[in-house]
Amino acid sequence: MGDRLRGCLRRPAKLDDESSPSAIEVATALFVSIFNISIALGSLAGGQIVDRFGLQTNLLLAAVLPVLGLIFAIAIHRHSMSIASRPAEAPTVIR
Repeated sequence: MGDRLRGCLRRPAKLDDESSPSAIEVATALFVSIFNISIALGSLAGGQIVDRFGLQTNLLLAAVLPVLGLIFAIAIHRHSMSIASRPAEAPTVIR
């Protein structure tokens, strides 16, 4: 088994349609991984807040953070809409 592993490490991997997974499978795997990491980090942060500041602070933050996220999302949306509604600028030529 050790020789097989060393051989795989020395040879470059064959990257074509037959040996590599499709983009949809990779994207799905990344999405699920990021989702699970986010859950773990949120649980860790929530546990630390409860340990240091108490349950009431944790519940307060759980109520305030989504509201702040909504405000931030609305601000980004308005900013992107204002950029999209601007007239196109003429290209500048630097000489």
